[in-house]
Amino acid sequence: MKGRAQAVVGDVAGAKVQDVALNGAQMTALQGIVQSVSDGLLPVDSARQIIYLSVPSAPSSLVDEMVEAAAKRAQNISASRNAGGNPAARGGTSDGTSLVAG
Repeated sequence: MKGRAQAVVGDVAGAKVQDVALNGAQMTALQGIVQSVSDGLLPVDSARQIIYLSVPSAPSSLVDEMVEAAAKRAQNISASRNAGGNPAARGGTSDGTSLVAG
């Protein structure tokens, strides 16, 4: 990712860094969008649209790389839970007892 970020900086070399860089709050918001995809709370296409609206200068390849990696992580977590990696996610506990009445 470091190489990709450096390439983006190189693309805007003619502009002042301050004019194109995100501030701390914007970076936190961007991280939150990507985290929401990773947590399975936000669809990839929605995340892309939000990022493009808020950071129009963001290169599409970099946005795709970020959200696709987050989506892959969400799929891996979901698969792990479905395969028995987290009993609480299936309504049980680690000792095999049920949290669901009935």
